[in-house]
Amino acid sequence: MLAATLSPFATAALQSQEILLRSNAPGRIQGVVFDSLRGVVVKGATVLLVGRPNPDTTDNYGRYELKDVVPGKQVIAFSWPNLDSLGIGTLGQEVVVDAGATVKVNLASPSFRTVWMHHCGNAPRISSDSGIAYGTLRDAATMAPVAGGTVSFSWYNFDITRVAASRVRDVVRESVADKSGAYVACGMPSEVRVTGSGRSPISASGRFDFELNVLRLQRVDVLVSSDMVIPDSVQFASRADSLAAQRPRGLASIRGTVLDYRQKPMANATVWIATVDTVVRTGRNGQFFLSGLPAGTHEMGVRRVGYAPFHTLVHLQPDSVIEVRVPMPDVAMLTTMNVRADFGKSTLRSGYDQRRRLGYGYFFEPRNIPRKGDLGTVLALAPKVTVRRQPDGMMHAVIPGALTQFCPMAVFLDGLPSTWEIIHMRTPDQYRAIEVYPDWRKVPQQWIDVHPQRDPCGSAVFWTYNVKW
Repeated sequence: MLAATLSPFATAALQSQEILLRSNAPGRIQGVVFDSLRGVVVKGATVLLVGRPNPDTTDNYGRYELKDVVPGKQVIAFSWPNLDSLGIGTLGQEVVVDAGATVKVNLASPSFRTVWMHHCGNAPRISSDSGIAYGTLRDAATMAPVAGGTVSFSWYNFDITRVAASRVRDVVRESVADKSGAYVACGMPSEVRVTGSGRSPISASGRFDFELNVLRLQRVDVLVSSDMVIPDSVQFASRADSLAAQRPRGLASIRGTVLDYRQKPMANATVWIATVDTVVRTGRNGQFFLSGLPAGTHEMGVRRVGYAPFHTLVHLQPDSVIEVRVPMPDVAMLTTMNVRADFGKSTLRSGYDQRRRLGYGYFFEPRNIPRKGDLGTVLALAPKVTVRRQPDGMMHAVIPGALTQFCPMAVFLDGLPSTWEIIHMRTPDQYRAIEVYPDWRKVPQQWIDVHPQRDPCGSAVFWTYNVKW
């Protein structure tokens, strides 16, 4: 036989070749990809070895397997779309693979604390609701980064250690963009509506509202445009010219379709841009068209009776038309109920106490109403409220509107619609309680001004000693 004819030298050569083949035998890498921010395994993540094609994709259980791995030191790279959107990008990890061996390597994204330390460093200590907003600040016309520009965020902060009239204050957080246009704002609140905007010396964006997502890590890219800035060289011949110039205009447009929860076109829905006084309604086909808009980032709103309002950010460029589809969120409808209303002794008080606990407005009672001054002095304690006084001594309160720069607040007396002239007939000490809602998005349903021709605005509610409390 052949084996019997091999010399000792040939046998030794075959054994050496077998050892060499074993030392070069490919290995395998197996493991699970984990999302530390969400606390779940990741389906559909891409896992590969650096410098080698043929990546693997994780299954429904987050598992992956890389076969035919060359023995030695390797670098595993992994990523998935949500990771990219958070600005983390592709991550890597070194691993040593022995010949013919299967190596278990579990992969994970950075935790929120790691991301915080990387972006925020020695910023104030993380609390249960502290978050991060980040993104890029760019010029809408050229898409070039706006180095040195500022992105500002503001929100209400509630201080429960103070009296009700002064427990709410405005908080402003600003971040300056670096040379690449990137910015990071740390210490942002979660589950709170935040108002944002971007600006530079020669450009600005519109105002927009948003909430941090459940990860407390939100990307907010901002476009700024000269359409939103009035040059110092412009001279106004009249007050009317000045007011007209305050309405930003440009060459951007939005074409869209509004759909109901059944994906059917929704007619007669109102569509607007928060910083532009242009409002349109959808036609029978659910379509709308907004033209003459200033470039930059803006908040677009859609509403219709019977549906929850819809808000989204739009990024407009000059001489361009963007297409949008608006799926209106469905509102749960209860079965028909027969309700008997009775303004009993405790009904008004319990409703007042409930609204006060929710904290959406500002509440004034005799114990925290200033002893000096009139109603205007009291109303001015609430943020964003401007009191306008007339020569005859009358006054009314205005706030920034949804569609216009200022809008008159709706007023209610003892639960019924009223006027500022009637309210002004009493002094502050003749009111049992005063409720002020300067944010039109947070006005309780019963205090909303439903006049179809008026800009959505805030409300002020006055309670006298004449009603059962």
